[in-house]
Amino acid sequence: MQSVQIKSVYRLLKMSILAGTAVCSLMACSATKAELPKGPFFFPPPPDEPRIQFLTGFSDSSFVEKLDTFSLIIAGTPKPDDLTKLIKPYGIAVYKGNIYVCDSIAATVYLINPFTKRFESIRGNAGSVALKKPVNLTVDDDGKLYVVDSVRKEIMTYSSDGDYLGMLGKGLDMKPVAVAVDREFLYVVDMEHSVVKILDKKSGELVREIGANSSSEVDSLALPVGIALDRERMIYTTNIASGKMLKLDLDSHALLSFGRIGDGFGEFARPKGIAVSDDGIIYIVDAGFQHVQMFSPEGRLLMFFGTPGLPRGSLNLPAAIFITRDNLDYYRKFSDPSFEVEYLVFVVNQQGDDKVSIYGFGHRKGTTEGKTGTGRGNDTAR
Repeated sequence: MQSVQIKSVYRLLKMSILAGTAVCSLMACSATKAELPKGPFFFPPPPDEPRIQFLTGFSDSSFVEKLDTFSLIIAGTPKPDDLTKLIKPYGIAVYKGNIYVCDSIAATVYLINPFTKRFESIRGNAGSVALKKPVNLTVDDDGKLYVVDSVRKEIMTYSSDGDYLGMLGKGLDMKPVAVAVDREFLYVVDMEHSVVKILDKKSGELVREIGANSSSEVDSLALPVGIALDRERMIYTTNIASGKMLKLDLDSHALLSFGRIGDGFGEFARPKGIAVSDDGIIYIVDAGFQHVQMFSPEGRLLMFFGTPGLPRGSLNLPAAIFITRDNLDYYRKFSDPSFEVEYLVFVVNQQGDDKVSIYGFGHRKGTTEGKTGTGRGNDTAR
C-alpha cells in the first residue's frame, strides 16, 4: 500500500512539473520568500540519508570575478550589462580547472576558470572555422576538446586553452548531436540516422557504425541524443523516440535496456544527457520532468535530484551532465560540514538563475559510504 501511495505522489509530481507548475508542501506554498529554506539542499531530503548536495551554480562571469574592497571603491559594483552571460548552454566538460560550456545561441564555447578568473569565448572560434551551432562537447585525457556543431555537421577540435586545431567528420552524412572519446576513437551520435558513428580519433576516418543493425528491433537506437562510455568502452545512449537507455557493445549487441516514455519510476519524458561514474552509476537528465535520475549498473532506479520547487538546487530545462573529481577540494568548501563530497556532478540548464548547477555526490560523515563513482564518466573510458 505504501509503495502504491508513493508512486501516486511521484506521478502527480511529474504531471505538475510537465504542466509547468511547482509542487510544494502546504507550509512551503504559504511561506513568504523570506521564509523559504536557505539550504543546504540535499537529495533525497530528510529524513533519508543525503547522497547529493547542491553546492553552487552560475549563469554569468560574476562566478569568476574577484572584487576586492579597493576595486569596488574605484569602479563600483559591476552592472549586469558588464557581465558575460550564458544564453542557451547545452554541452559541458571539465578539465584541470577549466569548465567548457557550449552556447548554441552565442555560437561559441566558453572557457570558464574560477582559479584564473577566466570567463571568455575560446579564441580559436573565428573566421572561416567559426562555430555555427555548437551543441555538445567532450575532452580527452590530454585536454583536447571535441565540439559537435549540428549546423556545420562536423566536430571541431581545440586545445585545452581554446586554440583551433582542426575538424573531423567533414563530408559524412550525419546530424551530430553528441560525442564521447577514448584513447583511440570518437563516438559521434548521429540523430538523423539513429546510429553512433565511430571515427578514428586522429584521422577522422569512419571506422564503423553501431545501432543500424541492432540484434533486436526493440532495443534499437531511436533518435539518440546522449552518449557516455564506461571503463570497458561500453556505449550508453539516451533515446528520445523510445525513452530508453541502451547499453551497447561495439557489435551493436544490447547489454542493458531500461526506460520508456511515461511518468512512472524509471520512465522519461525527454531524456537527454547521460553520464556513467567509474563504478557504474548511470545518471540520466530528463528535460521534461526537470531532474536527473540515478540508476544502478543493473538499471535499478536509485534516486533522483534537482526537481523544481527549491530556492536553489532545482533544475530548469536541464540538458547535459558531466561527472568529475577535478579540483574536488575547491568545491568542497561549498558543502555542508557534515557532508563528505566524493565527486562532482555538473548539470547544464537552458533556463533559470543557475545555467550551470554543481552538485556533490557523497555521504553523511560518520556513516558507511555507498557506491562512489569517481570518474569523468560521460566522456572517456579510463
